[in-house]
This record gives sequence, structure tokens and C-alpha cells, in this order.
Amino acid sequence: MRRTARRLRLGAHYATITGACVRLAARRADPSETQRVRRRMDRIDELDTEAQRRLLDDVQIEIVALSQSARLTREQMKLQAELSPYLRLVAHETENLRRQGAHLAAVIDAVEAGDPDAAGARTELMAAETIDALIRLQAANG
Repeated sequence: MRRTARRLRLGAHYATITGACVRLAARRADPSETQRVRRRMDRIDELDTEAQRRLLDDVQIEIVALSQSARLTREQMKLQAELSPYLRLVAHETENLRRQGAHLAAVIDAVEAGDPDAAGARTELMAAETIDALIRLQAANG
């Protein structure tokens, strides 16, 4: 029960910080900057599962970096480092990994379009789905 509560708190913290970061990125990023991030996502299908997971982590940080806030980017890097082991657990299910990739692609689209609400909402949905998948995984493993 404690692990579930901790994951829920971590997920809420991640969704809040990351959501605020991508909203700021949508306000500040030049559309040409998002193209560089999008090109990294284009090669995801060429990678094995672990490399895909690392790429998604890197892309999330790159999107946050578009906020042009060094402090928020550093905070995101700390959060990614803390959450990555949990994301790896979920990533073993191909469907979860694909869904996370689709969410990040939609966040890139929203940032490029300058739509902070869509970028934040999609990020929060991605975080909620990931935490739900972790809870289901824990329940299945006792």
C-alpha cells in the first residue's frame, strides 16, 4: 500500500511540474524548435524497447527545455531520473510504450501550435495513464 501511495504522489508531482513546463514551452517555443524534437521521435520504431524508453525520457526533457527555463529543465531531469525505473516497468508492455509515444507526439504538436492547454492536458493524461498502469502491474504481481 505504501508503494502505491508513493507512486501516486510521485505521479501527481510529475504531472504538475511537467504539465506546467510544457504549457510554458507552448508559449515560448519557436515552431522550428519542435521540429528537431519531432525528428528524434520519427526513429522510435527502429529501436529496441529499452532504447525506445530512453528516447521517450530524452524527448520529454527536450520538450521541457523548450520552456527556456533552466531551473524547470533541471527539475524535470530530476523527476525523469526518479520516475524512469517505474516507466521501464510499464514499458515492457508494448501497448503502454506506444501510448506514451503517442502522448508525447501530441504534446509536441500542441507545443508547436502554441496551445498550452492542450500540451498540459495531454501531459497530465499521460502521467495518469502511466500511474494507473503501474498500479495494475503491482496488483497483478501481488
